[in-house]
Amino acid sequence: MDSCNLSGDVMNEMITVYTTNESNLHELDIRNNDISGIDGTLLGTFLSKSPKLSELDMNSCNLSGDVMNKMIRVYAKNVLELQILDIRNNDISGIDGSLLGTLLSKSHKLLRLSMHNCNLSGNIMNVMIRVYSTNRLKLQELDIEHNNIRDIDKLALSWVLS
Repeated sequence: MDSCNLSGDVMNEMITVYTTNESNLHELDIRNNDISGIDGTLLGTFLSKSPKLSELDMNSCNLSGDVMNKMIRVYAKNVLELQILDIRNNDISGIDGSLLGTLLSKSHKLLRLSMHNCNLSGNIMNVMIRVYSTNRLKLQELDIEHNNIRDIDKLALSWVLS
């Protein structure tokens, strides 16, 4: 559904229809849609009903930290099959670093995480790293370019990258 002019309201309606049953969805690509009005809790519920979801692309969807927080609170209650998570080009500066860390901790198979140009701070990243530092992720790619992370704990970051 890349670049389909979907709105948050359309996504909310579509999700409401599809959350009645478990989904066999493996990939969800909703990039390049302005879904800023999406209900994060509803999105989290939908994703929770998609236990086989391995790729989630929400690049350039005008998502906020608040929407992401609500989604993660619901979605990260289970072990996740995510291998690729792309949330780049969204201003998620209001995201709770501990919730982001929880999402990563629950995504044991995560190989690629793209948070390029998300207006993240070093503090958010530090909290995220502390939360999931007990789990050794097998990340092959971590994209955190174009964020203001100059105050990140460099030792913690090197641990993530090692």
